[in-house]
Amino acid sequence: MQMFHTPVTSAVQGDRLGICVTQFDPKLLERGLVCAPESLHTVHAALVSVEKIPYFRGSLQTKAKFHITVGHETVMGRVMFFSPAPDGFDREPVLDSFDFSQEYLFQEQYLCPGSVPAEKDGGEADRRVGQASEGRCPRQQWALVEFEKPVTCPRLCLVIGSRLDADIHANTCRLAFHGVLLHGLEDKNYAESALPRLRVYKLKHKHGIVERDPPWLLRPCAPSSPAPWGDEKTPFLIHSQIQMQDPQPRGLGYSPAAQPAEPGLLCCLMHTLELVHMAALR
Repeated sequence: MQMFHTPVTSAVQGDRLGICVTQFDPKLLERGLVCAPESLHTVHAALVSVEKIPYFRGSLQTKAKFHITVGHETVMGRVMFFSPAPDGFDREPVLDSFDFSQEYLFQEQYLCPGSVPAEKDGGEADRRVGQASEGRCPRQQWALVEFEKPVTCPRLCLVIGSRLDADIHANTCRLAFHGVLLHGLEDKNYAESALPRLRVYKLKHKHGIVERDPPWLLRPCAPSSPAPWGDEKTPFLIHSQIQMQDPQPRGLGYSPAAQPAEPGLLCCLMHTLELVHMAALR
């Protein structure tokens, strides 16, 4: 028995061991791991509690590829970062399980002090990184790591993300993050079977202005006539705050409450509406 070309007489859990067996064809045996039953699992993706290594100068972007070291293997993997909802940023970290019943907030990048650029408009900075303001970061963040090829590893094992393709002569740290593997996805079709359970949402904002059209575009409309789009919706007042109860934005404003003294009603064309919605991320 040898470990790194050094003869040994014993080995313990975690050792890399080479065993010489006489009169045995090595082609009949694939390289593998010796373990207790059910202690190792082959996973195609994993949910990992992550923490950035402070000496790594770059940012950790969602959809970026890293060299992922897990178990006894190093493979390429694509990451997607997410965190608790903003009201749960101060929640105590849990490092031995993952709660699928909670809702999580999608992040464009791993959040850490200094990751949010300083801007005059704090709200704009919040939107760029998923509602987290500079100087206020969640105590725990997670990543969905999708491996390019399956890996065999135990649960709650150490995970290291690196940039091994960086210049080795540069004076920089190539280790980007580390963490704990909380849940492995063993099904090859995990995108259909397992990911729907992962309740990660993304906040989207669309901004616009409601303008009044030139007088020549205004047209009279009888008060008793149906709404211009064909079905009655909750009316709103022109030149007042608009709250759309119909999920689909409409192009015409219709307001029975804005009836003039004489018969007839002015309906004006709205260029754009401000719409804020939350879309589920799969």
